[in-house]
Amino acid sequence: MQTILLAFKKCKFSLLPHLPTWQDVINREYDPWSGDRLIIDTAGQSIDESVTTLLKALSEMRGKD
Repeated sequence: MQTILLAFKKCKFSLLPHLPTWQDVINREYDPWSGDRLIIDTAGQSIDESVTTLLKALSEMRGKD
């Protein structure tokens, strides 16, 4: 079993650059994705299972070239 250590750091949002508003997100111009895409459904999988799924899928994608 793998242990994962998470560390949290306090942050002052006033020091961050401009955060987008919801309207900024809506108004943003998006380009359609034109290449292959890889979707891994991690629901119900452990991290190790998800990584194995990812590596297998990447290997299969490389085999298509």
